Amino acid sequence: MSKVYTDFIHGVLLGVTSVTVTLSFGPCNLNINGSPMTFHSGVDMVPAVKVTPIEKARVKEIGSNATDGNYIVLQHGDDTESVFKHLVPGSILAKVGDIVLRGPAIATSGRTGNTSGAHCHLGIRVKGVWVDPIPYLQGIKKLTPYLDLT
Repeated sequence: MSKVYTDFIHGVLLGVTSVTVTLSFGPCNLNINGSPMTFHSGVDMVPAVKVTPIEKARVKEIGSNATDGNYIVLQHGDDTESVFKHLVPGSILAKVGDIVLRGPAIATSGRTGNTSGAHCHLGIRVKGVWVDPIPYLQGIKKLTPYLDLT
């Protein structure tokens, strides 16, 4: 069931004041393009547009696979990572090792990988465990900014 949010203090979709979460975090029973899914590691948001980090981060990984499509993994402080999936080919505006800030676009969300439509998938891992991104977007929980010691 979709839910519209207008209270995201830390939006990741540039220029958007209202987002619709089309798939929430947690257990699910879906079949997308013939692939069963029993757990959703983040939230899927529309409209699909340019995305920005929640907080200052270091680009840890950029890749592509059949499930996630094009993706970027951002490293924050305290063993926390944010992951954006299903990005438009060639739209990632950073490279591994770059420090990225909240505000400027880092990629464009799209429809790569196993998906039924264009959207922004945001997942957050804390010490390797997936957690619900909604409290971070609402400002209830905070991501520790990446501390660049160089």
